Amino acid sequence: MEILGLVICIVGALCVGSMSPLATKIGGTPLQKTCGISVASLLVGTVIFAIEMGLGFTYLTWGGMVVFIVSMLNGLFMFLGLTFLFKSIKIADVAKAVPINNIGQFLSATLVSAFFFGNWLGDNAGVKILYGFIFIAIILVGIILISIYPGGKSEVLPAGMVEAITVQTKTKNTINSKFFLYEFISIGSLFMLFFTPELIANFNNETSWLFLNNPNLVIPNTDKFMDGFDLGMSFPMGIGFFLSSFVALFIHSKKVHVSYFVIFKDKKIWRNILPGMLQAIWNVALIVSVSMIGGSIASPLSQISTASAMLLGIFYLKEKREKPYLCTTLIGCGLILLGVFMATIMNFELHL
Repeated sequence: MEILGLVICIVGALCVGSMSPLATKIGGTPLQKTCGISVASLLVGTVIFAIEMGLGFTYLTWGGMVVFIVSMLNGLFMFLGLTFLFKSIKIADVAKAVPINNIGQFLSATLVSAFFFGNWLGDNAGVKILYGFIFIAIILVGIILISIYPGGKSEVLPAGMVEAITVQTKTKNTINSKFFLYEFISIGSLFMLFFTPELIANFNNETSWLFLNNPNLVIPNTDKFMDGFDLGMSFPMGIGFFLSSFVALFIHSKKVHVSYFVIFKDKKIWRNILPGMLQAIWNVALIVSVSMIGGSIASPLSQISTASAMLLGIFYLKEKREKPYLCTTLIGCGLILLGVFMATIMNFELHL
């Protein structure tokens, strides 16, 4: 069962690692990409909700509705996180923006989980903290090596959209402060996808909004929030994500004085449903793998997506890297994977 959970987590990580490169290849503005992905998220969430209702689940209690509302709020965080991620990709590239974003989420979630929720405290706390900071240091060195590449790009977006900015120095391009601002907002928003369910799991009386109401059907883990998530959460989160995206699209249409329906019919929005499906596969894979191997193992293991996104950016999107910077990027990737491997082993032993 644990091996299957590991495989599901790795497959899901490869899918989400492919999402940003594919969306970049399809093209469109950050808002168009996010809208397409939100459609896929709502579709998958609706299908899962219909299946669970057909199996005999129903929603009960005020506590359950709190979970539903918080899950919708997570949809807003998903919208903000992905929109600003795509904005940062416009300024830099996939191989730079995505690894920094993913590892920022991972480190934030790891430290909050370790100290706020006490996962590194208790028995052998000193050993856990020492080992934890060693793998965090290795990952940070990997991020620095990936970030050494000074490249930026300048790209004019469609009517009314803001141009991606490249700052010129005396000898080379360098990423400007907007890149780091976008990354900060994106990391903070996507981190909330981890933080709010953990808060619910620790402090709310109810940890799900769907409860099994069929005495003839027994499904493992249906009475748990599964470390802050269950499959039913994908439906309210999909609603929040979809509404946030298309409200933002409506506001943008007013600003640029373009008919909402003209923007809505843009093919790039609907083509981005495909990378949205990859994101949705990851959402389901994460929920299932967390129920099998625990969030403390699934979280670091999911950082395989960082390496896959970076390599796809370089070799699939043909993002330019001069030889010295290609070497440091690949070394940084290797260090990130080493740190992730160490974190997975540590948490796997604790899980056992």
